[in-house]
Amino acid sequence: NRLVVLEPRLSVSEGYSRSDLKYLSDQIRRGALEATRGSSWEVMARENMETFARANDIDLQACEEGSLCEVDVGRAMQAQAVVAFDATQFGTKLTVTIKLFNTVTGKTIGIEEVRKSTKDELAEQVTSEAEALVREGLGMGRSSRRRGPDRAPAEEGSIGESSSSFSVGSTVQEEIVNFQSTPA
Repeated sequence: NRLVVLEPRLSVSEGYSRSDLKYLSDQIRRGALEATRGSSWEVMARENMETFARANDIDLQACEEGSLCEVDVGRAMQAQAVVAFDATQFGTKLTVTIKLFNTVTGKTIGIEEVRKSTKDELAEQVTSEAEALVREGLGMGRSSRRRGPDRAPAEEGSIGESSSSFSVGSTVQEEIVNFQSTPA
Protein backbone atom coordinates (compact mmCIF):
# COMPACT_ATOMS: atom_id res chain seq x y z
CA ASN A 1 0.00 0.00 0.00
CA ARG A 2 1.25 3.46 -0.85
CA LEU A 3 0.68 6.74 0.99
CA VAL A 4 1.64 10.10 -0.49
CA VAL A 5 1.94 13.43 1.31
CA LEU A 6 1.09 16.29 -1.03
CA GLU A 7 2.60 19.74 -0.82
CA PRO A 8 0.21 22.53 0.22
CA ARG A 9 -1.65 24.73 -2.20
CA LEU A 10 0.33 27.96 -2.42
CA SER A 11 -2.77 30.10 -2.93
CA VAL A 12 -3.97 29.39 0.63
CA SER A 13 -0.57 29.51 2.35
CA GLU A 14 -0.25 33.23 3.06
CA GLY A 15 2.08 34.09 5.90
CA TYR A 16 4.41 31.16 5.17
CA SER A 17 7.60 31.11 3.12
CA ARG A 18 8.37 28.24 0.74
CA SER A 19 10.96 26.97 3.22
CA ASP A 20 8.33 27.05 6.02
CA LEU A 21 5.98 24.97 3.88
CA LYS A 22 8.71 22.52 2.92
CA TYR A 23 9.60 22.08 6.57
CA LEU A 24 5.95 21.51 7.56
CA SER A 25 5.59 19.02 4.72
CA ASP A 26 8.66 17.14 5.97
CA GLN A 27 7.24 17.11 9.51
CA ILE A 28 3.91 15.73 8.28
CA ARG A 29 5.73 13.13 6.17
CA ARG A 30 7.78 12.19 9.25
CA GLY A 31 4.57 11.68 11.24
CA ALA A 32 3.12 9.53 8.46
CA LEU A 33 6.30 7.48 8.31
CA GLU A 34 6.25 6.91 12.06
CA ALA A 35 2.58 5.89 11.93
CA THR A 36 3.22 3.33 9.18
CA ARG A 37 6.41 1.87 10.67
CA GLY A 38 6.14 -1.91 10.84
CA SER A 39 3.24 -2.10 8.37
CA SER A 40 2.91 -2.76 4.64
CA TRP A 41 2.42 0.98 3.98
CA GLU A 42 5.07 2.86 2.01
CA VAL A 43 5.42 6.62 2.35
CA MET A 44 6.68 8.11 -0.88
CA ALA A 45 9.52 10.64 -0.55
CA ARG A 46 8.93 14.13 -1.96
CA GLU A 47 11.76 13.82 -4.48
CA ASN A 48 10.46 10.48 -5.71
CA MET A 49 6.94 11.89 -6.03
CA GLU A 50 8.31 14.67 -8.21
CA THR A 51 10.24 12.20 -10.36
CA PHE A 52 7.23 9.88 -10.66
CA ALA A 53 4.97 12.82 -11.51
CA ARG A 54 7.30 14.10 -14.26
CA ALA A 55 7.65 10.61 -15.74
CA ASN A 56 3.87 10.15 -15.79
CA ASP A 57 2.88 13.70 -16.79
CA ILE A 58 1.13 14.45 -13.46
CA ASP A 59 0.82 18.09 -12.42
CA LEU A 60 1.30 18.17 -8.63
CA GLN A 61 0.39 21.88 -8.47
CA ALA A 62 -2.90 21.49 -10.35
CA CYS A 63 -4.92 21.35 -7.12
CA GLU A 64 -5.62 25.05 -6.83
CA GLU A 65 -9.35 24.42 -7.16
CA GLY A 66 -11.62 21.42 -6.97
CA SER A 67 -12.60 19.29 -4.00
CA LEU A 68 -11.46 15.92 -5.32
CA CYS A 69 -8.12 17.10 -6.62
CA GLU A 70 -6.09 15.53 -3.80
CA VAL A 71 -7.79 12.18 -4.40
CA ASP A 72 -7.24 12.44 -8.16
CA VAL A 73 -3.53 13.19 -7.72
CA GLY A 74 -3.25 10.31 -5.23
CA ARG A 75 -4.86 7.93 -7.71
CA ALA A 76 -2.52 9.12 -10.46
CA MET A 77 0.41 8.47 -8.07
CA GLN A 78 -0.97 4.92 -7.59
CA ALA A 79 -1.53 5.58 -3.87
CA GLN A 80 -4.31 4.11 -1.76
CA ALA A 81 -4.18 7.04 0.68
CA VAL A 82 -3.24 10.72 0.49
CA VAL A 83 -2.31 13.23 3.15
CA ALA A 84 -2.85 16.83 2.12
CA PHE A 85 -2.47 19.99 4.16
CA ASP A 86 -3.09 23.70 4.06
CA ALA A 87 -1.25 26.30 6.10
CA THR A 88 -3.07 29.55 6.84
CA GLN A 89 -2.83 32.58 9.07
CA PHE A 90 -5.83 34.33 10.55
CA GLY A 91 -5.11 37.23 12.83
CA THR A 92 -2.34 36.16 15.19
CA LYS A 93 -3.00 32.42 14.86
CA LEU A 94 -1.15 30.11 12.49
CA THR A 95 -3.10 27.04 11.41
CA VAL A 96 -2.22 23.81 9.65
CA THR A 97 -5.12 21.64 8.54
CA ILE A 98 -4.12 18.05 7.75
CA LYS A 99 -6.51 15.84 5.75
CA LEU A 100 -6.35 12.11 5.05
CA PHE A 101 -8.18 10.71 2.02
CA ASN A 102 -8.93 7.17 0.85
CA THR A 103 -8.20 7.25 -2.88
CA VAL A 104 -10.06 3.98 -3.48
CA THR A 105 -13.39 5.36 -2.26
CA GLY A 106 -12.70 9.08 -2.63
CA LYS A 107 -13.82 9.65 0.97
CA THR A 108 -12.22 11.89 3.54
CA ILE A 109 -10.97 9.66 6.35
CA GLY A 110 -10.15 12.38 8.83
CA ILE A 111 -9.06 15.95 9.42
CA GLU A 112 -6.79 17.36 12.11
CA GLU A 113 -6.18 21.04 12.76
CA VAL A 114 -3.23 22.53 14.60
CA ARG A 115 -3.54 26.17 15.66
CA LYS A 116 -0.67 27.97 17.41
CA SER A 117 0.70 31.47 17.93
CA THR A 118 4.22 30.82 16.60
CA LYS A 119 5.69 28.75 13.78
CA ASP A 120 7.93 26.95 16.27
CA GLU A 121 4.94 25.83 18.36
CA LEU A 122 3.10 24.83 15.21
CA ALA A 123 6.01 22.75 13.90
CA GLU A 124 6.34 20.92 17.21
CA GLN A 125 2.76 19.66 17.14
CA VAL A 126 2.26 19.00 13.43
CA THR A 127 4.29 15.77 13.43
CA SER A 128 2.33 14.12 16.25
CA GLU A 129 -1.02 15.22 14.79
CA ALA A 130 -0.10 13.77 11.39
CA GLU A 131 1.09 10.56 13.01
CA ALA A 132 -2.16 10.17 14.97
CA LEU A 133 -4.34 10.93 11.94
CA VAL A 134 -2.53 8.41 9.74
CA ARG A 135 -2.26 5.71 12.43
CA GLU A 136 -5.95 5.90 13.29
CA GLY A 137 -7.17 6.53 9.74
CA LEU A 138 -5.29 3.58 8.29
CA GLY A 139 -6.62 1.29 11.00
CA MET A 140 -3.36 0.74 12.86
CA GLY A 141 -4.85 1.43 16.26
CA ARG A 142 -5.18 4.49 18.41
CA SER A 143 -2.31 6.85 18.68
CA SER A 144 -0.40 7.05 21.93
CA ARG A 145 -1.00 10.80 21.84
CA ARG A 146 -3.60 12.01 24.28
CA ARG A 147 -6.85 13.08 22.64
CA GLY A 148 -9.45 15.40 24.04
CA PRO A 149 -13.09 14.35 24.51
CA ASP A 150 -14.16 16.13 21.33
CA ARG A 151 -11.55 14.39 19.21
CA ALA A 152 -12.67 10.89 18.35
CA PRO A 153 -10.63 8.88 15.85
CA ALA A 154 -11.88 8.66 12.30
CA GLU A 155 -13.91 5.54 11.61
CA GLU A 156 -15.91 5.98 8.41
CA GLY A 157 -13.84 5.48 5.30
CA SER A 158 -10.78 4.36 7.26
CA ILE A 159 -8.34 2.11 5.53
CA GLY A 160 -7.10 -0.88 7.43
CA GLU A 161 -7.73 -4.35 8.67
CA SER A 162 -11.48 -3.77 8.97
CA SER A 163 -11.82 -2.20 5.54
CA SER A 164 -13.26 -4.29 2.75
CA SER A 165 -11.27 -2.38 0.11
CA PHE A 166 -7.88 -3.70 1.18
CA SER A 167 -6.10 -4.60 4.36
CA VAL A 168 -2.84 -3.78 6.04
CA GLY A 169 -0.38 -6.65 5.68
CA SER A 170 2.48 -7.68 7.90
CA THR A 171 5.40 -6.66 5.70
CA VAL A 172 7.85 -4.45 7.59
CA GLN A 173 8.46 -1.07 5.93
CA GLU A 174 10.67 1.24 7.95
CA GLU A 175 12.06 3.64 5.41
CA ILE A 176 10.63 6.18 3.03
CA VAL A 177 10.27 4.42 -0.30
CA ASN A 178 12.71 5.41 -3.04
CA PHE A 179 11.47 4.88 -6.60
CA GLN A 180 13.98 5.04 -9.40
CA SER A 181 12.43 6.42 -12.54
CA THR A 182 13.60 8.39 -15.51
CA PRO A 183 11.28 10.64 -17.50
CA ALA A 184 10.31 9.29 -20.93
